[in-house]
Amino acid sequence: MEKAREQSKCSEEWEETFYHAYIPVARSIAGRILYPSGTNEDIEELALDAVYEAMKNIGKYDETRGSMETYVRTITKSRALTYRKKQERYQTVPLEGSLELWTEDEDVAALKDMVRCVIRQLRPKEQTLFTCRFLYHMTPEEIARREGCSRRAVDSRLTRLRKKLVKAFRDHGVELGGDV
Repeated sequence: MEKAREQSKCSEEWEETFYHAYIPVARSIAGRILYPSGTNEDIEELALDAVYEAMKNIGKYDETRGSMETYVRTITKSRALTYRKKQERYQTVPLEGSLELWTEDEDVAALKDMVRCVIRQLRPKEQTLFTCRFLYHMTPEEIARREGCSRRAVDSRLTRLRKKLVKAFRDHGVELGGDV
């Protein structure tokens, strides 16, 4: 009986540690994806669900494929995109701040193909930056730490990448919303 209580206490401590370590990441991702239509309650609920799912499915985590943070980011992103898809008739592909690509639901497959084509045209470092910022929703500070450079360097690279993407999307006839 004592051993069961001890294991339960260790489990609770582990869950609390896991929660405190990854809930800020999940909130950040959920907030970025659900902005501007998601309420604070939606964001919080989605973040909690994502962290709980990561804890519940810890056995599925493969450390050779990425860090635990990446695992939580991926789960959160998937849940947030599913949530947003159910909530909106229009789908957006977030690029940065208020810069978004808008398309009708029927055009989503074509948009995805066009985005893949544009990304393939980027240099490898630009592809990595795109993946970190726009797919994993990492902050510029996180990218700077990961890449071993300054925040200012990351900001400059993101600005150049954003301009390059805007031009590429316009060349493909995609309507841009927000501040360009």
